[in-house]
Amino acid sequence: AKAKAKKVGVSTLDLPKQSHIWSRSLEQGTFNGKVFSPLTVAYYRQNAQAFLARFALLTVDTVERDLASLNSYPKRYKRHKALACFARYLVQKGVLDPGILADLKRLAPKPNKPPKRSSVSESQLDALQAACKTPRERFALALLAATGLRASEACALQWQDVNRAEGFLLVRCGKGGKQRRVGISQGLENALADYHAGQESGPVLLACDGQALSRFALL
Repeated sequence: AKAKAKKVGVSTLDLPKQSHIWSRSLEQGTFNGKVFSPLTVAYYRQNAQAFLARFALLTVDTVERDLASLNSYPKRYKRHKALACFARYLVQKGVLDPGILADLKRLAPKPNKPPKRSSVSESQLDALQAACKTPRERFALALLAATGLRASEACALQWQDVNRAEGFLLVRCGKGGKQRRVGISQGLENALADYHAGQESGPVLLACDGQALSRFALL
């Protein structure tokens, strides 16, 4: 069906006229019973005309080539939407093989999402640890790296929430106001041992003035 659909097309001599009738049917609601907005009709018409200026046939191949020539996702998205709608109209009129619709659907552009940020490698973490100048800095870095706590959660941590005997931290101000326990790794325990001076209460992370560290200062 796919190979057949690629061979089916309408000559460019017929397409301009069909495009005009199609755009009028969108305005009047005679295509599928829905009246399209003037803005949508305008950009559908503009994209169809731009396509017809380049290609003599409306096929999967020509649509794919046309989409590949556009340099941004919004342009490809609008062009595909317009041509897919035009193709449905031509199928409805019996001048285009219905098999083309499934193939055109597979050509729908996908947004270019940025790559996910990778986690810090062991060597990078070691370099950051080596750059720390105080036990507090080393502990703060180890805390975030080993537990994945949010900055606000780390700053809200109190000494009474640190259970070194059982090896966990109690996060009281988690997302959605929920509490959870987070395990203390050996690396975090080592940093904690260097930083903890026997306090039993109060904020774990303190600023230079002795007040609780804010998440803005931590970041």
